[in-house]
Amino acid sequence: MILNIEKIREISCGAVRISEKDGYIEFDRFNSVQYENQKSNENFSNRSQASSGVRIAVVTDSENLSFDYKNSPASSDPMGYFDIYRDGAMIAHVGGENESEGGVKISLGKGEKNLEIYFPWSKRSSIKDFTLDDNAKIKPLKRRLKLLAYGDSITQGYIAEYPSLTYISRLASMLDADVLNKGIGGDCFSDRIISSPDDFKPDIITVAYGTNDWNSHSAQDTQRNIRRFFSLLRATYPESKIFAITPIWRGDFDKKTQFPCTADKVEDMIRENIKGIYDIIVFSGWNLVPHLPEFFADKFLHPNDLGFGVYAENLYKQIAKYI
Repeated sequence: MILNIEKIREISCGAVRISEKDGYIEFDRFNSVQYENQKSNENFSNRSQASSGVRIAVVTDSENLSFDYKNSPASSDPMGYFDIYRDGAMIAHVGGENESEGGVKISLGKGEKNLEIYFPWSKRSSIKDFTLDDNAKIKPLKRRLKLLAYGDSITQGYIAEYPSLTYISRLASMLDADVLNKGIGGDCFSDRIISSPDDFKPDIITVAYGTNDWNSHSAQDTQRNIRRFFSLLRATYPESKIFAITPIWRGDFDKKTQFPCTADKVEDMIRENIKGIYDIIVFSGWNLVPHLPEFFADKFLHPNDLGFGVYAENLYKQIAKYI
């Protein structure tokens, strides 16, 4: 049986809008107002359309799965892979680099199982003809908590090959949390994507900006933006646990920028400007990922799948103390 859009909505996570166009089901992680707020910056507008964090999660006894997909460019990165899990084990990694269209058809085996499909983080991915066996059991697979993640390209997923192995995907799994990923490549502290909040009610919020602020903004503007961002975030989500993660290591941390300090000192600025805003917990990010090029896809800034794994594990150890 082919699942209709209403059934897809029931078993999907990570999107605030799910719609249908030309027979394909599309997933958006920003609402219409938030998306409009991105349009002044072409890069942000494109990257905000990516399917980062979108996941289908269902309990089913279907023995077969098939669907067609279309990947539209939403970033400069070519990665366009889907990861498919059965009972917590990855059983398929399908798609490709620069691949625009394709199909998936796999055997799931007998019996009831937890089926999860992670969408590409770098493409606007849509699906059609999502098919399970006739009369198969279909029950949404929901996690215990809800996680809202703000951040830049590292949070969006740059430059992981496996979308399920980004630090946010791994952290969400460790926390047993459904995640809404608001990461946008190149982004900095800004309150434009907090306005017009979604229906999504997070138990946990992570915020990981700062490295782009240091690289492209003035220190004065960044201090103001930090205060505005966290003040509005706390007012919007008064009951959520909010964790601020300061920048991780970058290989060019000592280059000259508009800031009067090296990148490792941005943490001090974030801590200072969060003071007085109720119950924001700050974690130092500088040592969450090894200071070695081998843990970075581009050798200095964006973790690879290995680096993301270390990042997620170390961050989880910090967050777990508070939940």
